[in-house]
Amino acid sequence: MKFYNPFIFTQKCHRYTFLMKPFLFLFLVLQLVVCPLRGQALQKKKVEIENYSLWSDIRLNGVSPEGKWVSYLLAYDSGKDTLFVKSTTSDKVYNFTGINHYQFLEKERFVSLSNGDLNILNLKNGSSKNISDVKNYSYSAETDQLVILVQHGNNSTLRIIDSKDNLVKKMESISFFLLSPDGRKIVYVSKSENLSSLGILELKSGFPQKTLIEKSPENWDYFAWKQSIAFSFLRRYNQDSQASISYYNFEENALFVFNPLLENAFPKNKLITNDFRYPITISSDLKRVFFCIKPLSDGKKAKIKTDPEIWYTKTKQIYSQQQKSEPFSDKPSLAVWFPLTGKFEVISSEDFSDVLLTGDQHYALLSDPLAHEPGLEYDAPRDFYLKNLTTGKQEFLVKNIKDFRRSILPSPTGKYIAYFSEDNWWVYNISKKSHKNITEKINTVFSGLAANMDLSYPFGNPGWTDGDSEILLYDRYDIWAVKPDGAFRRLTSGQKKQIQFRFAYNLGGNFRLDNYDGCISSTIKISKGAILDAEGSDLKSGYFEWNETNKEQPIVYEPASISQIHFIKETNSYIYQTQDFNRSPSLVYKAVDRTPYIFFESNKHQSGYYWGHSEHIDYKNSKGSSLRAGLYYPACYDPKKKYPMIVHIYEKQSQKIHKYYKPTLFEAAGFNPAVLSLEGYFVLCPDIEYETGKTGESALDCVTAATSAVIEKGLVDPDKIGLMGHSFGGYETAYISGKTDIFAASVAGAAPIDLNSFYHAINWRTGKPHMIKFNIGQFRLGVSAYEMPLTYLNNSPLNNVENINKPLLFWSGKNDQQVDWHQSIELYLAMHRLEKNNIMLLYPEEEHSFSDPYNQKDLSIRILQWFNHFLKNEKAFEWIENRG
Repeated sequence: MKFYNPFIFTQKCHRYTFLMKPFLFLFLVLQLVVCPLRGQALQKKKVEIENYSLWSDIRLNGVSPEGKWVSYLLAYDSGKDTLFVKSTTSDKVYNFTGINHYQFLEKERFVSLSNGDLNILNLKNGSSKNISDVKNYSYSAETDQLVILVQHGNNSTLRIIDSKDNLVKKMESISFFLLSPDGRKIVYVSKSENLSSLGILELKSGFPQKTLIEKSPENWDYFAWKQSIAFSFLRRYNQDSQASISYYNFEENALFVFNPLLENAFPKNKLITNDFRYPITISSDLKRVFFCIKPLSDGKKAKIKTDPEIWYTKTKQIYSQQQKSEPFSDKPSLAVWFPLTGKFEVISSEDFSDVLLTGDQHYALLSDPLAHEPGLEYDAPRDFYLKNLTTGKQEFLVKNIKDFRRSILPSPTGKYIAYFSEDNWWVYNISKKSHKNITEKINTVFSGLAANMDLSYPFGNPGWTDGDSEILLYDRYDIWAVKPDGAFRRLTSGQKKQIQFRFAYNLGGNFRLDNYDGCISSTIKISKGAILDAEGSDLKSGYFEWNETNKEQPIVYEPASISQIHFIKETNSYIYQTQDFNRSPSLVYKAVDRTPYIFFESNKHQSGYYWGHSEHIDYKNSKGSSLRAGLYYPACYDPKKKYPMIVHIYEKQSQKIHKYYKPTLFEAAGFNPAVLSLEGYFVLCPDIEYETGKTGESALDCVTAATSAVIEKGLVDPDKIGLMGHSFGGYETAYISGKTDIFAASVAGAAPIDLNSFYHAINWRTGKPHMIKFNIGQFRLGVSAYEMPLTYLNNSPLNNVENINKPLLFWSGKNDQQVDWHQSIELYLAMHRLEKNNIMLLYPEEEHSFSDPYNQKDLSIRILQWFNHFLKNEKAFEWIENRG
């Protein structure tokens, strides 16, 4: 494949560059390093730190409707990010910088907007059309037309451009427009002498228009379409006046108005407003409009800086948590209006503040987030009530639903509500008012331990099939289709193949749709087939095509990280990204029954440098559990040598061994396995299995067992092994450092040190107490600090600080809202009192993970200097020498 330098311009076309000739990339002159790799045909070079700027990250952004073009972004440490549009079948490529919005159009065209300049590019021949002073635009795929709003001084015009880039319609003095979701109509507002008119324009031959409101002093905003058959909007006379809501239905050919000042049912202390959580929505049957109302300002006296905070101990939420969340008395409520009858109803309330609707919008599911607070989980369980929006009657539905956003899901047509309770999936039949356990007779388990938790959660419910005929459920490996009466079938054979299958691409749209405070399922049309994501126990990954006849058949499945698949329906082909630790991400095109081919490879210059590779190793802890670790080899690996190794820890990591890391010092926590590999280290990332109540001991057991397994391979120098981790991994690092001397040096970042004081601390980012992390959270101690204080003492790194005998570097940001930096101070003071020879780094303006590039680079370099000194015997830098 030919490689092009994105910074060499051969033919300019406004903001893009069309590259026609191959270009040999010129690198900095580097000292050649001889590396005795067997079978090495060409002399390669060692990657130096100053070379890191050559590498980029890639993000696949979009695929053209015909699949002939893709857009992807290359991001560099320098900040010179570039968007590319490349052909999947030829060497044609365009690049763009500084564009705000872009998308593919039909017939191989590409539109982009940059600082008011709109460019329509013909990708086939490179010709383009430019329009300046563009305020906004929309594209109708239905009619293949661009609708563009142009602002020239005080005058604004609406222009419609056809598929040949010709102007086919122009309207003056248009201040606003909104395209209907199906692309068939626009609603627009025109201005004349401080008066506004509201009209409809159809995007078809002749462009029929209709004026709904003519020359009004009102202001209109927050328009919402229902396809192209109805829309609603807010209207007010001025910015401070009470808003009313209007609804226009094309079938009724009528404009309805709800004015709260004229409605006795409307609460006197409320007003109609817009809120991103409760946007204006029209029901599928066009009979209801949902909108947001909120309390009027109560005129309370503003809090003075010297006023004390009043922390009550009997509240459901502690003061800091209340400050991070909206008071329930002030939270907006969802309301419904029936335009055809005039009926109005407030749905949610202070007592039942969270709401989601059934699929047909006839019912609302209501819950009180505080009912089970204070609780042990991050989010307390919920009790749900079902409210009939026609009658207003509210009835109890189900209690104690954990993680409700994943555990309760209305069906698309409104027949059922699925929920997970008592380790089973249940279905509630709304019309029959009956509950049915639909998985009790299926011989599998539909829940497992969640990441960072000692608590079981459902593996998932991606949605329902056509007509709510079956609900689709996940167990650990497979996908099941279960009818509301409990009849079931297994769609995949993942358990047999030891492959976890999940839906990757819904041919009917997104899997889940926003539903106010929750979600609702879209229809998954499995009758048309499906694309499945696949992750194997052998650490392979990829995608499978599934249909009723052939079941799952591989599209791509290999020992690599495969992601970002796009399906092109017109050509029945696929585009996806592939990468490995030693292979920079590439974009692949695969047509059915044809060999896939790479049409773009990022960082192709890497082939001229030495690079490491990754593999997994199997090991067992002292309990006999079979575990896995990711092992990264040093670049320029010589099997005759023994190398230093750095062990990085944080729960489970082996699944990342095929991930590509570009070399960079700009890391939020100072860890990059590619950088360490290039610096001549082995890098080990072990999986850790935890025993409740023995979190620190579990980490010690698994990490030392994995380290011993590598030592037994004869790859590393057992006296030159380092340990590092951040946050919970920092806690584990500090704990292990006080329990064993097998690590010659360690680095712990933003680490909890004293579990008793950390138990009584607050996550100031969320306002929630850290107590929720301990019983069933990440620390997995199973009890409170009052029930078993010794458990907290025994699992605290501070309890073993006198046994930290090897060099430990620990660091934190003084603005850390997640793990209070005073945890590091406790470790520092203990070491100072015990006259330990270690170093703490505090960065004044940083938080839990570093965001300032200067500090990111500084931390990464200091960590390298620390390990290079203690694991490679390199001369210590002054800041290390001064430790005493």
